[in-house]
This record gives sequence, C-alpha cells and structure tokens, in this order.
Amino acid sequence: MSGLHHSLTTTWLTRLALAGGSLLCACSDRDVPVDVHVTVDTEPARGVEVLALPYDPRIILDSLEAAAPAPRPDFSGLEAELRIFRRPPIAEEGPEAVAWGATRDSVERLADSLRAVDRRSPGYAAAYQGFRRLYTRLVERAAVRDAARRELTADVRSLALRAGYAADSLRRWESEAFAGLDSAAALAVAASGREPVTATTDAEGRAAMELAGGAWWLVVRLPHPENIFLEHVWTVPMTISGFPIRVPLTTVNAETHWRH
Repeated sequence: MSGLHHSLTTTWLTRLALAGGSLLCACSDRDVPVDVHVTVDTEPARGVEVLALPYDPRIILDSLEAAAPAPRPDFSGLEAELRIFRRPPIAEEGPEAVAWGATRDSVERLADSLRAVDRRSPGYAAAYQGFRRLYTRLVERAAVRDAARRELTADVRSLALRAGYAADSLRRWESEAFAGLDSAAALAVAASGREPVTATTDAEGRAAMELAGGAWWLVVRLPHPENIFLEHVWTVPMTISGFPIRVPLTTVNAETHWRH
C-alpha cells in the first residue's frame, strides 16, 4: 500500500479538502505564494483542481486500509488490461476502411470514364461489366469494414462493462474501509493548525496559492488523454519556509492509476 494507489474518486478528495472546515483560517502576512503549473505532453492542463493538504493523505488512507474489515478487492488482472488500452483508431484509419476507400476511388474513376463514353460504342458493354464487378467488390469491402467497426466497438464495450462492475465493487469497499476518513482528516487538520487550500488552473495550466509555513502535500488528478480508464495523479510533498515556490507538475513526476 502506498500513496494514492487507492485512486480516490473526486468525492473522497473533496471530503479530504472539507475536513476541519470549521477551523479558523490560518492565513497570515507570512503566507507564501505558490505557483503550480500543470502540463501534459507540454500542453497546459486547464480547469484542474489543485488541492493543498497540511498533512500526508497517504498515511491516513494506508492506516484506514490496514484496519478495514475486509481486504481491498484485487482486480490486478483487469487493471493490467486497462493500462494497455489506447483509444482505438477511427474507422477511416483501419486496414478494412483503407481497402474500402481505395475501391471506392476506383469505382468513382471508372464511373466518370463511362459517363464520357457513348453507350453504343465498341467496348462499352465490357467496360460496364467491369464496373459492375468493381462495384460488387466495393459493397463486399464495405461489409467487411462495417463488421470490423462493430467488432472493435464490441471489444471496447466489453472492457468498459467489466471495468464498471469492478469500479462499483471498489467504491463499495471504499465506502466501508474509509468510513472514518472525515474524522481522521479533521484531526490531522487540527494538529497542523492549517486548513486545506484549493485552487483551479487557468488557461496556461497555472494555479496560484498562498500557503502558511510548514509541510504541505499537493494532490492533483487529471484524466489520461489517451486512455479513458486511467488518470494521472500527483501527490507532491513540499515545505513552505518563507520563499515563493514554483511547482511544475508533468507526466514525468506523475503516477498513473486506474480511474474508478
């Protein structure tokens, strides 16, 4: 067990942020500017929530999991499948679609040539028979293309259904295992004397925060751009000691987890 390998949903992260909300704000003139910059493949991540916690959420989550009445469900085999999933190519890019496209172009060229020929001229009948055969091939290849598209869609749908059932199971386990999350997080907030702080990235992927001195942990979650089943997760410890801080968050320093 380590870190946010639990891959908490937004609901659980929101509860971490709200825990201890009845405390007075610990802000002061000594609060330090923190510039968080989130990018994925050099592109700025816009509208992403950045959560700064005055405690390490991994300690709380690991302790709650250790004390859970039932072990965490194991879907390691399914997760391995989900990790290698990539968004399938659109139908126009598949080999079946390429063959259909080439045949379609040939049919169109032959049709154009036949329109310019007098139907009573020698050779027209043979050329027209060739056109009919080519058009039949086009219909056959269209059927192959459509079948490949349906098969691809069915495979993705099957994987999504299995992932959905597994995610439901994990969420049920989390609701029981992490039932004490609110109180544990509130105690951690009270012990730190500082409340969680949230900010949202702008069009350049930047989020500006002001944090009091001490230890903080930045938590950020972002859907994977090429895999609907995964997300990038950052849990970054830092110490505020009076100087402005810039924190770059990229896929290089992110972990990738199953998004459930």
